[in-house]
Amino acid sequence: MADTAPLQEQYRPQVHYTPAQNWMNDPNGLVYYKGEYHLFYQYNPDGNSWGNMSWGHAVSTDLVHWKEMPLAIPHDSNEMVFSGSAVIDVDNTTGFGTRKDPAMVAVYTSSYPDGKQAQSLAYSTDRGRTWTKYTGNPVLDIGSHAFRDPKGQWYAPTRSWLMTVSLADEHKVELQEPVGARAPGRRLDGRLPGDGGDAQDADSGGGARGTPERAVGPDPGRRVAGSPAPRRSVPRTAARSSG
Repeated sequence: MADTAPLQEQYRPQVHYTPAQNWMNDPNGLVYYKGEYHLFYQYNPDGNSWGNMSWGHAVSTDLVHWKEMPLAIPHDSNEMVFSGSAVIDVDNTTGFGTRKDPAMVAVYTSSYPDGKQAQSLAYSTDRGRTWTKYTGNPVLDIGSHAFRDPKGQWYAPTRSWLMTVSLADEHKVELQEPVGARAPGRRLDGRLPGDGGDAQDADSGGGARGTPERAVGPDPGRRVAGSPAPRRSVPRTAARSSG
């Protein structure tokens, strides 16, 4: 088998993407940026069975021919990296990039050794080639063991990020505004520009954004954006029927 070309292996799919080796599972962040389609997926970098869940990565220019990339978001001793989604932060609302070179931001479920699950962020400023886990993780934590699969979207009417998350045991999905989301020109801790003497981001149009490090806030471990928005739960079946 070692001398067999990948596309000639007996059980190798000819159209569906597969990594060269090891376990893969559901697709995660699917985004298009600067001429490339990005496919992230659940991946075990250490074996061919479920475990050590991380985000694998592949890119394509035509959705047919794919190139496997280095591991994107790895598991570590503190967490496994479960499913999620990704966006291009074109307005640099996070402060992780700039408006000229926006960051690719992934939201994923952190699965901890004690079984609890919470939602976390990672970001890339080099077109998905390397990733940094946000130092303020988790951004959304309700103390649950069945709270996963976040999908992020920018909601223009409230100028904020919204997250749809599954409450698996309750068979519901929930809409939340994650801690750490902010409207353009507003600090992560909710204070208005100028309240803390932050330097202005040169390309922010006057809004105080700061560097990614400053955007984390003075204490990355606390809930810097205040209390989350009221939780809105929607039955999973209703969410599916809405298209």
